Amino acid sequence: MFISACILTKNNEDTIGLAISSLKNHVDRVIVADTGSDDSTVLIASELGAEIHSFSWCDDFSKARNFCLQLVRNDNWVLWLDSDEEFVWSNDVSFKGWLQDKFFNSTDVLLLEVRHIRTGEPQEVMALTHAERLFSPMFFRYTGSVHENITCVSEDGFQKTIQNCPYAWIIHSGYSPEFQERKHQRNMALLKNELTENPSNPLTFRYIANEAYNSGDYNQSLLNASKALELIPLTGTYSRAQSYFYSIMSNVHLNKTNEAQEMIERCVAELPHYSDPYCIAGELCFSQSLWEEALEWYDAWFDSVKQEKEMFPDYFISQRKQIYKRRQESYRNLNGSISMKEVKDMNLSILITYPELEFDWEELILHIKEKLRDVNYHIGVWCDKKFQVDQQIKLLWRENKIQTFYEADWQKTVSSFVKKNNTQYLWKWEANERLTSDFNLETFIHHINNYKNEVVINRFSERVGCSWQEKRIWDVSHTEYNDFRVEINSLYNGDNYHENMITLEKPLMVPKERQKDYIERVSMESGFNRMLTNFGCQRYEEVIKQSTASEEDFWISSQFFKALAYICLEQIDEAANIVYDMIDNDLTDKDVFDFIYLHSKLAQNVTVDEMKKDSIQLLTDVLESNPIIETKHLKILETHWWAQTGELYWQIGDADQAIKSFRQSLEVSSFKNLECAYRLVEVIQMQFKDDGIDTIIRTILGVFQDSPNGKSVLGLMFEHLNLQEWALLFKREDITTALDISAIEKDNLVSIILPVYNDTQYLSESIRSILSQSYVNLELIIIDDGSTVDVKKYIDRYKYDSRIKYFRTKNNSGIPSAINYGITKAVGSIMAWTSADNFTHSRWVEKMVLRLESEPTAVAAYSSYYHVDEDGIIIGTKKEPYYKLNGLQNSGPSFFWRTRILRKSGVFDESLFGIEDRDFAIRIALQGKIIYHSEPLYYYRIHEGSLSSKIELGSHGGWNELHEKLKKKWIYLSFV
Repeated sequence: MFISACILTKNNEDTIGLAISSLKNHVDRVIVADTGSDDSTVLIASELGAEIHSFSWCDDFSKARNFCLQLVRNDNWVLWLDSDEEFVWSNDVSFKGWLQDKFFNSTDVLLLEVRHIRTGEPQEVMALTHAERLFSPMFFRYTGSVHENITCVSEDGFQKTIQNCPYAWIIHSGYSPEFQERKHQRNMALLKNELTENPSNPLTFRYIANEAYNSGDYNQSLLNASKALELIPLTGTYSRAQSYFYSIMSNVHLNKTNEAQEMIERCVAELPHYSDPYCIAGELCFSQSLWEEALEWYDAWFDSVKQEKEMFPDYFISQRKQIYKRRQESYRNLNGSISMKEVKDMNLSILITYPELEFDWEELILHIKEKLRDVNYHIGVWCDKKFQVDQQIKLLWRENKIQTFYEADWQKTVSSFVKKNNTQYLWKWEANERLTSDFNLETFIHHINNYKNEVVINRFSERVGCSWQEKRIWDVSHTEYNDFRVEINSLYNGDNYHENMITLEKPLMVPKERQKDYIERVSMESGFNRMLTNFGCQRYEEVIKQSTASEEDFWISSQFFKALAYICLEQIDEAANIVYDMIDNDLTDKDVFDFIYLHSKLAQNVTVDEMKKDSIQLLTDVLESNPIIETKHLKILETHWWAQTGELYWQIGDADQAIKSFRQSLEVSSFKNLECAYRLVEVIQMQFKDDGIDTIIRTILGVFQDSPNGKSVLGLMFEHLNLQEWALLFKREDITTALDISAIEKDNLVSIILPVYNDTQYLSESIRSILSQSYVNLELIIIDDGSTVDVKKYIDRYKYDSRIKYFRTKNNSGIPSAINYGITKAVGSIMAWTSADNFTHSRWVEKMVLRLESEPTAVAAYSSYYHVDEDGIIIGTKKEPYYKLNGLQNSGPSFFWRTRILRKSGVFDESLFGIEDRDFAIRIALQGKIIYHSEPLYYYRIHEGSLSSKIELGSHGGWNELHEKLKKKWIYLSFV
């Protein structure tokens, strides 16, 4: 018996490797028919041993598939796989052995289950369908240009017979949204052409219904699903089931509830063993608060799912758990507990405390509107007369009908608020909190019925923080409201966490300009909250002073933050004593894991090999005995534990174990831990430098090349090691080329701030480099920082350009103060700053904005840059391939940030003259991702009068003193 597998592909370098690898132990050969790839698809497939054939694409999938069938016509079986799929065989008997034992007929076509997986994290099965994928190539051909059908071509007049293959399934991971959209447009064009050429094919209507539904065109989907049901014979149960699904769900999306219900009843009568209609009916009844009917339909759905008498699609497999909970809620609502109707009719009052501390009122108001859109609510703010509130904020409150209360007594404020709004429930919401859990009527009902007035509070910044439960929501008719000095009810360690519990998150670290207000509030907070606020305001001495008894609930957490505070104050011995005491204490695994990881970071920063070896053993014990490592105060994953182990092995001279550990770190992260990847190639370069460059390259390829994700970052790795030829060979596609720069430029004014203090020698060159940018929609804000020379005469040379805005301060206050003044004058949605002695590439702004817009979740972007001499001649290139949040790293002079992030990060710290840019980048990084652009776009001039040269000679205390200032604020980041 000989089995071939066939794959059609075009530009699928991210997925083709996994598809081929999944087939290797089950088939005799893999044939890849490439229809015009211009990426690494063919190279990857060839390296994995696939037989490559080229097919000239002609807008017809059947012709492409029949081309492959001709290649395998003499084989016993052909198995079809798409390039974004993975084949799985689950029987102890081999795939080939099972096929031989079953004695299938030559006209049998085997149906395989297709499990459609949600991409990203967490992965889960979103739907189950079935596809004809395994048959004899001698007796079948494909018809139809898209969503093609398998047709028997036996001269004896035999028809195909569908058989089940219960031990095999296909995992379909899907494409990116952009690729899906292109695929949809292509498929619709082919289907319409198919319909013109063969208008009597009923399956074409079903395929169009599918494409239209997935693209959100529910009217078109409904029309074609109805036509399919008219034409598909009753014997075509699977296709009819799919057509019913699109018809019912399209009606649901179009709010045609009665029509949807009619189609459900028709489908159930015809296909009683198809489960999806029962589920949809239950959901419709649930949404209308028809609890008794919902229960009946839900129970019928569960019975149908359990029986599985026939093969049908299952579009609700990923939602079974949530639907079961709704079934339980229906039962409770029918037989007791608060009902959906009560929640719909009730009024919720949200009382926001400490309003003067809120970073971004506009965002908070939009956040509440979005999250609580299903609930009737009123918002009030409880203001303290001692704290001044900005007039613009008060205006915003009035515009959004937010009620203000200046009553000093909390109880009286609450009484007044709930009486005024006829409130049933009161929610105390503190400034800077955001709702991170799902919130709708169902989750609110579940929360009220199960958790009463407690919510989970997460107070984190980047990798460090703490969680606890706190009383925040009250039934005003049955319970008393706590005093606003709320004590933490219980620290969250995961054991007392319940699903669907309302969760709020707020930042741990506080911008400097907000710290004064926070500190004034400290005395009003509970003991542990006071410690967290002091830590967030970087008052590390106060953290250490605060006494805590070992029997207190938050004692373990307080010890952790005290250890970090000692580290920032460079009292390493005291920090180590806490860590050792906690490891030796009788703590739960989750409590001790934070201290074990902290121990490893301390070991990394000392020269005692015995401590490093002890730490390796502790880390290894945790990794070996805990499949899932959950920490209490650190947001770290298994990949970080392996990377830390690798670092310690490297420091004690065990290079082999170091490389193995780093590699394990990469593999468990699916090669997404770029920080580890960069460190690994550095270690490989250092370890094999005496063996020559070829050995280094072979070793790196051996680590990365077998994984599609690993291979995708090889270009970055080689660029990091300055191996430019290899970097070009594996260069990733520039995703910014697909962006519409004209649309981006129209929507984004960029503000460039240029502080000047007597720096006129190169000022004109600096200004010209900004005004000549290819990106035109910018403003150049020049801040004359109290210069003693006539700077304005240089600016006036460019007065013809209205994009220049010139401001002069009375006194010289330094660069950070001048930049901050410029920020107050800027109106752009994106900002950057430059120096009077530096200049830029003509596409600096364009490329940096494109890089930032290529990742909408990123908050800032930076690039490589050149060092130039006094004459502007390049003397070196500075590259920092990834921003490492360690409390020290500089983002460099080519740095762009989104203006809105300043509300949370704060502006430049004027007390850190000379190193303010590093501190600023750290605070930006604590709010979101900073991304890198590898091309040097900025020219940083090295000359005697430059600030960096002066600092090198000892100005402002020199670099050592400046670094010490930065360490005292942020060095704890190197230990977490």
